[in-house]
Amino acid sequence: ALLLQFYCVNILLLVFYGFWYATLKDIQAGSKRMVMAKDKAFSDLSFNEVVSYYSDLRKILYEEINVMYPWFKCGAIGHSDAIQADGWRLLDKNPDRTEWRWVDAYSVYNRKNTFKRFDLCIKNGNNVVGLSYGLPTVSRSSLKIDIIEATPYERHKKDVKVFELVSRAAQYYAVLLGADEVRIMNPLSKHLADYYCSFGYEYVEPKTKRMGVYCSMKIGV
Repeated sequence: ALLLQFYCVNILLLVFYGFWYATLKDIQAGSKRMVMAKDKAFSDLSFNEVVSYYSDLRKILYEEINVMYPWFKCGAIGHSDAIQADGWRLLDKNPDRTEWRWVDAYSVYNRKNTFKRFDLCIKNGNNVVGLSYGLPTVSRSSLKIDIIEATPYERHKKDVKVFELVSRAAQYYAVLLGADEVRIMNPLSKHLADYYCSFGYEYVEPKTKRMGVYCSMKIGV
């Protein structure tokens, strides 16, 4: 029964991936025109209306990802989700992981000036499966993913690679923003960077060290 469930999940993923790539290309084909029109329209909008616009983009993202992965519930990160995820660090042997907290990130990414944020929480029932925060560059040409983490409890993942889901969500949101690149910023280790690259990303070491290393994926039509 477990083997049959595994095969069914993978078949569904293949179907959804084909549909998703077609949808992504359709959105990207018109995204540059959308961005130009949006920039002109924004000059006539209030700050609250602009904030609402980006909130609506994230709702579109969640709807799309929930169709692709119906066995999960994807949405914005809540404070209780951040608290739950911070409990994982007790099981993580990487010393870099102990230097930050999701509750701190929650406070930072819910400030007034982060309304363009990439904000994703993946849940299996009441169990948090993965979380991620990011922001577009000033020019909106790239979406920077600053933090990603997956649950250490494998049974909650339903044989799905959490990074793959986050990556697809990031690509979709990047296109909605009019960006043509996703960057996974400052991987905690070269081993982790190699893992990201196995999904089609390219490891980049900028000449300006203050930018930090990142893994880049260009989004082409």
